Amino acid sequence: MKSGFPFSLTMVVWSIAGIVRLFDRKDKPKFSGSEQLNITAEQLVAARQRVAVLLPCYNEELVLPGSIESLLRNVPAHQIFVGADGCTDRTAEIARTFGCQVLEINPGQGKASMLEALIHHFNILDRFDYVMMADADAIFGPEYVINALLMFLQDPSIAAIAGYARTPWRKHWPPNSRMFFVGYRARLYRILQWLLTFGWTWRKINA
Repeated sequence: MKSGFPFSLTMVVWSIAGIVRLFDRKDKPKFSGSEQLNITAEQLVAARQRVAVLLPCYNEELVLPGSIESLLRNVPAHQIFVGADGCTDRTAEIARTFGCQVLEINPGQGKASMLEALIHHFNILDRFDYVMMADADAIFGPEYVINALLMFLQDPSIAAIAGYARTPWRKHWPPNSRMFFVGYRARLYRILQWLLTFGWTWRKINA
């Protein structure tokens, strides 16, 4: 008779790390606004001008407008770099209508290669101090970049920040089969981010 465990060893280890992190008072955010960090509005404006957003895409014409619109509430269009990776739809055209910088590659090379191509083609590392890698189907809050910059400015030892993703949920009754996969993804996001990512991103682990 075969038997198994509902959680892998990896899940157990990082879940324990996340639980320990919950009780780490030194890991708690030390600010609720820039005024508590002695960071001026001018400093935040200057830092935001040094943020490059990399947006690799593959046939994303349906979701790209929403993503770019949310990013424009964080940074200006000329700081958004869209990579059309073997796209056969209007992805590149849509990005240009918003004023974004666009690089088209055919045939496609994959997400990682497109990110590398964007970095080299637009000389990102020499022009910007902060690089944000985004998904074309993601919607970002209006304070996303500002909150990240506050963390970087507060602690220069921080090299990377992981965002918390949530699936949009539409309340409905009676139960709708169309929401089954949405519900599955919503639960999966919560499980993976609370049991894995939260432990990974603990600064004392440095993973």
